[in-house]
Amino acid sequence: MAGKLYALLVGISDYRPDIGKLSGCVNDVNQFEKYLEDNFKKETRRILTLRDSEATYANIITSFRTHFKDVTKDDVVVFKYAGHGAQWKSAKAFYEYFPDGMDEGLVCYDSRQEGGVFPYDLADKELAVLIDEIAKKEPHIAVILDCCHSGSGTRDVNSFKRLTPRQTHQVDSQRPLDSYIDGYYAKLHKSGAALKIPTSRHILLAACERRQKAWEGLDKRGVFSNTLEEVLEKSGNDITYADLFTRSRLAVRQFADNQDPQFETYGGFNAFDGFLGSQATKKARSFMVYFDSKSNKWWAECGAADGLPTESDKSVELVIYDQDDKTKKVGTANTVEVGVQKSIIDFDGDTSLGYQAEPTTLPIPPLPVYLEGDDTAAVEAALKKSSATVNFEFVKAPHKPDGLLYSLVASKGKYELKQRETGQLIQWADKDSLELLFPVINHVSRWERLLKLQNHDTSIDKNVVDFAVHEYEDAACQKEIHVYRDDDVILEYTGDGNDQKDDVHIKLKASNGTSKERYFALFQFCGEGGVFDYGIRAVVNQAIANAQEFTLGESWDLYLDADENDMTYVFKLFVSDQPIEDYVLVQQELKIGSKVGSHRGGNRRAQQNMKQNDWFARTITLKVARRIDQVGAKDTSISNGKIKIKAHKGMTANLSMAAAKAPTRSVGVNPTITQVMENQGLEMCNFTPGTRAAGNESVLEITDIQNEASLKEQPLEIEIGDLGLQEDEYVLPLTIDAEGHVVLGGDTWKDENGHTQISIDHIIPAPDQRRSLGKAMKLYFFKTYLKQNPNQLNWVEYKDDDSVVRHHDPAAVAAKVKKAKNIILLVHGIIGDTEVIAQGLRLAKDAQGKSLDQKFDLVLTYDYENLHQPIPDTADDLKNQLQAAGFGENDGKRLTMLVHSMGGLVSRSFIEQQGGNRMVDHLVMCGTPNNGSPFGKIDKARKLF
Repeated sequence: MAGKLYALLVGISDYRPDIGKLSGCVNDVNQFEKYLEDNFKKETRRILTLRDSEATYANIITSFRTHFKDVTKDDVVVFKYAGHGAQWKSAKAFYEYFPDGMDEGLVCYDSRQEGGVFPYDLADKELAVLIDEIAKKEPHIAVILDCCHSGSGTRDVNSFKRLTPRQTHQVDSQRPLDSYIDGYYAKLHKSGAALKIPTSRHILLAACERRQKAWEGLDKRGVFSNTLEEVLEKSGNDITYADLFTRSRLAVRQFADNQDPQFETYGGFNAFDGFLGSQATKKARSFMVYFDSKSNKWWAECGAADGLPTESDKSVELVIYDQDDKTKKVGTANTVEVGVQKSIIDFDGDTSLGYQAEPTTLPIPPLPVYLEGDDTAAVEAALKKSSATVNFEFVKAPHKPDGLLYSLVASKGKYELKQRETGQLIQWADKDSLELLFPVINHVSRWERLLKLQNHDTSIDKNVVDFAVHEYEDAACQKEIHVYRDDDVILEYTGDGNDQKDDVHIKLKASNGTSKERYFALFQFCGEGGVFDYGIRAVVNQAIANAQEFTLGESWDLYLDADENDMTYVFKLFVSDQPIEDYVLVQQELKIGSKVGSHRGGNRRAQQNMKQNDWFARTITLKVARRIDQVGAKDTSISNGKIKIKAHKGMTANLSMAAAKAPTRSVGVNPTITQVMENQGLEMCNFTPGTRAAGNESVLEITDIQNEASLKEQPLEIEIGDLGLQEDEYVLPLTIDAEGHVVLGGDTWKDENGHTQISIDHIIPAPDQRRSLGKAMKLYFFKTYLKQNPNQLNWVEYKDDDSVVRHHDPAAVAAKVKKAKNIILLVHGIIGDTEVIAQGLRLAKDAQGKSLDQKFDLVLTYDYENLHQPIPDTADDLKNQLQAAGFGENDGKRLTMLVHSMGGLVSRSFIEQQGGNRMVDHLVMCGTPNNGSPFGKIDKARKLF
């Protein structure tokens, strides 16, 4: 720890009789004060302790503000409270966010005095304000509460003999809103703003769950405080909060089986940081194992979040060791039910002891990363040298990068991790720091895995758990406009980012329609400026009774800066039978585009053998999109004048532009179409080069379309301006129909000025997640070119490195055909050529490792002009070239055709109408539209793929 330690310790044992005296609270703070004195140098520590009568409501608040006023970014702040915890009926304005309607409070020395200066407890909502005041200076903050109602989870409470609870009576009279610290929330409410409780960066170490009791033992010590210090003494000071939590919770259970300590992180605090700023070293991954008397089951602290499969037929074996000595193997166990972060196991051990476990096989699919550049050997050497455990694998040429999300580009001593789809640089390293890039890739891999986390074996009825986005007209969220229940939601924004009145105001709400209480935990997968930074933040985590609706977190005010056209937010809700420790899922953000080692400080935010560990997850992806203009009575130009939508007398619609290449699998655009078309050789048009948004804006979204019928009399006309097209280049406006086919969005031609004219006489509707009532259509613009003399029959040569070379020389093709008996002919679809198919034959292998091309004597390909030439003409050309190569009736050869998409129509025309059936023995079609196609001229074509 480089800075100072600031500690405020509060212990109250000598309460009034009507509240109930305690015996161990002052002892707890005295012992913790001694721990701090023993472990922190005198010149670096600043400790203030309030005992009994010193710990009044006003004195605690004043001490917070004066004792911590000089903290800096390098310092550590710790607040410890030992005393009574209790509930008080909260102000009605908070009920939406806390369905039980109760504050969780610290009972001060002068709390609850009739006629007293201040009769209320120090509520959790007030403590949040005090912590937020300190957090603005960015110190390391830890809050330790050894009292009842100190955690955010809930569980039924049973009595426990010989222990005294640190709990006093609940107060059922409602607390006024203006009574909370300095009128903080009353001022918010009066201004019309939503009641947002600050969630600044800190960690909470709580003695128990929200509705449990924190116990005192006969030794006049709090069970939690005492065991926490014992774990620190036994494990040493250099221990992470995550390890401290696991060990202390197990230790508490040895004394009180109905007290479960809770550690919660807020504002992106890293639970794997060292306790109170220590330089904790990470050890090999192992998981705690313990017996829980309430469920009468053995549990392991690992689950789906750690990569365990949730399918009931995929059990994972664990090796069980002594808790403190991994050289002592105790036995093995298998998972029975896998939860989000802990699992029921079949283990027979000493129920009074804890153990540690390691999975013998942890089937986490590694993240494939495409390794490219002129210095890949240095990366592979560094990975081989590194002792780090990795959850990724490198893929290199000759394998194609198609479908891979990430690449590592190694060139000239610089190593850059990038998103392949957007080209976004995530982080980079030089030769000296190359090994530091591997944990960054692990970080990204874990983010991707958690984003996809789901339990496919759940027995919970997902249909009775509502998770929705509620949009409001005003910042106070008084007037609801619309409720979105889809997994993908688009919200329109019309402002310029400078006026808060233009913000989009939302709340995320959920309701528990199941038959029992369940735990709800919401996480945001973070990003900023349209770029995801691979952080995961906990938004809310609490138990919800059945038949109850509540707001997840608070309200969100969403906006776009002037240079942004869209922004994507991803939220994932977990619903579980068991409490979810959010620190297990939370991870820090990466500083995007920086050298490795950098972190971001924050981001823009937004009954009969029943399962005991059931859960499921649901993800909502939310995009805020700028509405640029409208179709109407006047011409309108967008994208710096490069797209002109001509006036229409009958139809109206909204217009916006979206990024074609999204930073994640997000709403609005379909990344598949961009990947497929670019793999086929088409280039996405970019109308706004150099803007901040990932992928730039290349998709025209036409939404809330009214009076579509008028298009029959007057088609909608769109003009694409000068894009520097060559004579043989064209622009294709593509869209996706209701069946998922890629189709032309309108009749298209190029005028004498080189501008592309598009005429749309009917709407091909696309899914629209906005609240508009009309249809929606999305146009993706691609450049393509028409080859000269493209119709070619080739023979394929496979090189030693598995690369493909196609040879066109007709004499050479005929010579190869003459020698071969078993031949396969590849024909591509409407876009692209046969290189990818030929490469696929080499990569696809059978159980003996033999590639598909090796099953034939010769591989041929046929490439053809696929936009202007009618299908019968293409089929006739294929027939002529095959005959010239030596194919014919009774030629003694077996010819198999493997054809894709529109190549199937060409092949069928050849076989069924032009005598090809006398040459072809076997036809295999993939993705062919066999109901026919209007192909011929490009301006008449519709279905492409």
